[in-house]
Amino acid sequence: MYKPNSRSSHTGWKPDPRSRRHRRRHATSVKAGLANAAASDGVRVRIFGARSIGTPYISFYTLTNPVIADGTMTFAAPASATLRKDAGYFVVFDSTASDAGNDYEIRGTESDSLNRMADGWSLSEDRHARNKDSASWTTDSAVPLIEINGDAVVEATDANLSALRMRDGNGKLVTYSPFFDSSITSYATSASPKVDRITIQATASNGDGATVVYLDEDDQQLTDADAVQDGFQVDLEVGPNTINVRVTAEEGSTTRTYTMVVTRKASRVSADALASNLDELFSKRFYVGNLEPGKVLRAQALGFETGDNEAGYVLTSVKGDRKGAIARGDRKGTPTVASHQLSVGRLQGPTPCAGLAGCRQRPGRGADRNAIARGEIATGHPTGDRKGDRKGTPTVVSPRLSVGRLQGPTPCAGLAGCRQRPGRGADHNTSHHRAPKRPSHT
Repeated sequence: MYKPNSRSSHTGWKPDPRSRRHRRRHATSVKAGLANAAASDGVRVRIFGARSIGTPYISFYTLTNPVIADGTMTFAAPASATLRKDAGYFVVFDSTASDAGNDYEIRGTESDSLNRMADGWSLSEDRHARNKDSASWTTDSAVPLIEINGDAVVEATDANLSALRMRDGNGKLVTYSPFFDSSITSYATSASPKVDRITIQATASNGDGATVVYLDEDDQQLTDADAVQDGFQVDLEVGPNTINVRVTAEEGSTTRTYTMVVTRKASRVSADALASNLDELFSKRFYVGNLEPGKVLRAQALGFETGDNEAGYVLTSVKGDRKGAIARGDRKGTPTVASHQLSVGRLQGPTPCAGLAGCRQRPGRGADRNAIARGEIATGHPTGDRKGDRKGTPTVVSPRLSVGRLQGPTPCAGLAGCRQRPGRGADHNTSHHRAPKRPSHT
């Protein structure tokens, strides 16, 4: 058994692309062998989708725990847990506990064999582990002992979508997050103040038998705002707009609801404005003032024409977009604008970053060295966290995974990839089982 010092670990599986018998599977449960496990260890088992690079992408389902104890545990999947055909997934084990010593072990093996394999099913070679605070997964050769159970979905009970698309009033495709997957049922996007209507088009997997209806946040059926146009038209109010897409399977009782929240931004245009384009899409930047020593002061001018009121007009104000912020300096120490507002004034000088949020000035060019020492101004140099990369907690090759916060001296706690030599806080009972280094995958 192996015991990496990690907060989570997982193994992946993928149906054989040659299998075309069923559209998808309905997952019912996952079995796993646990050791040294208790309820206080925060055991959590989830099903994740897989990225094309072979690492977990996003959590699809959280399984329900049994009474946690040592031995083979069965974690129940929610009733809506369906899996697409010819797709990769991961079983991910982690811990919700935060106290030292709240860790548990997953029984594992070094064998790649399966004792039973349904038509087209197999375990993939993607097996990883990582610390909770790390974004990187490291590859491990051992395999957790698990069992995946489920039923093949037939068309009569298929209440899934195969596609979900939206377009604005100009026919432009509206993107949303996360990316569509029939296993994910919640999505969100935003719309500019100019977009007051969208077209949503949901396609059922069983297009010949399943039905699709569009509901509001109270599950009341929506009315198509323009029945002549293709797709379903929904008028948008300012703020969040919830659209529930309910799919009913051919047999009439199985349903599934996909939720899309479209947040329309409020207009920045004054109701009595004489002329305004503040709601247009930001795509240009303008720089005004003394940007660098020795250069001519720069100004920007925008022309406009007044209306035909005989007595003329009284000018009350000019509104400009100043939502952006000075973000960073260029190689000469000159701050540059990172958003859609105008930079105005003398930016060079003894303190060019004074009062400008996010401005980063190189040391020796007006920067406050005391502020650099306090970490208030970034210098672009490494922070020093990497000094311990070659001295981290030991890796052990016995086929056992530990999940959660491990006890004992942890000089490398929180540092991904940190390896501690025996005698410097390492566990001497396990450190002699060191595995050869393996490449990490993100």
